[in-house]
Amino acid sequence: MRWAILLAAAAALLPAAAVAAEDEAEETVIREDDKVVYEKNTRVNFNDGQVDGELIRPEGDVVRAQRKARFQSMIQQRRDFNKELRESIDE
Repeated sequence: MRWAILLAAAAALLPAAAVAAEDEAEETVIREDDKVVYEKNTRVNFNDGQVDGELIRPEGDVVRAQRKARFQSMIQQRRDFNKELRESIDE
């Protein structure tokens, strides 16, 4: 008789334990951002399409290259250091 009561109590508690385990499992789920996966090779077929149009060119001349700007040097080169040499001798 005792065993029957004990088994009935265990059977009643078993579904409650399963629900509690499911709740804990739902709390530990880690969600990440969706990742985009691209194919390694992409093949595009233009054979079936037909393009109609007119070639439009700019009016006038097209400048293809710019000349490089030249600036004067801001550093002035000295021919001698006589003044500094005289001062170093006087010291």
